[in-house]
Amino acid sequence: MKINTPEQSFRRYYRKKLVETLRSSNLVLVDDTVIEDLVELPPETTKYEEAIQHMPFPVIFFELDKTLDIEILYGKRINLRGILFGHGRDASPTHQMIKETNGEDIDVFYLGLFSEGITDKSLPVDIHIDPHDLLIKPSTTVSAFDLLANETRASETDTSSVEEKKVNLEYTQKVISLCANLINYINAHNVTVTKVERQTKQEYEKINRKRQSKGKFKLEPLRPYHVIVVDQSVISQGEREAADETGKKMNYREMVRGHFQRYHKREGIIRYWIPRYARGPEGAPWKENRYRVLNDLL
Repeated sequence: MKINTPEQSFRRYYRKKLVETLRSSNLVLVDDTVIEDLVELPPETTKYEEAIQHMPFPVIFFELDKTLDIEILYGKRINLRGILFGHGRDASPTHQMIKETNGEDIDVFYLGLFSEGITDKSLPVDIHIDPHDLLIKPSTTVSAFDLLANETRASETDTSSVEEKKVNLEYTQKVISLCANLINYINAHNVTVTKVERQTKQEYEKINRKRQSKGKFKLEPLRPYHVIVVDQSVISQGEREAADETGKKMNYREMVRGHFQRYHKREGIIRYWIPRYARGPEGAPWKENRYRVLNDLL
């Protein structure tokens, strides 16, 4: 991506567009147990097309209850706290600047990655990827703009020279898959997204009247956030029974990870989210399950 703008001018413009985008985005809080389950789903099982076709909001800011230790750019690890996600024309400050300066309207999806402890001077790492390549293929090119270092970096999935590349494709795929799985999770039939207001109009106006009387500038109202509530009553009786896949009586208890279940019904394929739960007879000893960790995200 070529941006024909002086560095400082670009950074000021970027901050302005970033603030505008964040204000127009919808904040969704995500529980740490959901993150742990969704981040370990194999990328090949993720329904990317379903996710981008059923975005609950044009621009979403996912705030993670538990940070993820990732290395999107080689040699640059961050504790990921938030993800700004959406189509480039709606969510990407960089894309908006390119369109205004060069007239290009690039068909990309955007991920803005925010690390733990961000301040008003912090900038995200920009990830841009073709919407048809959300599952990274051998021909996929992923571009990442490291705003703190003021340089553009790109990488192709060429395994022969992966050490020389700047973008860590394994972690990039994990974050892309996590966003798609979060959208599919929100769209599950037993999930309700509830909007929570943090401040009434009267409270906001009262605070600003006091500030104005003291000569201080007015504050923006606190934005609402969205929480996700799962109706656990849809877990089938079979899931609760103390039997394994062979139908034999279980003599131990174990934790089952949260997962999607898909059912074929008259109205089509219905997806439910089954939260993690304990399986097995009460009072039985616990079986230690050591799930294979595919990378160092957790």
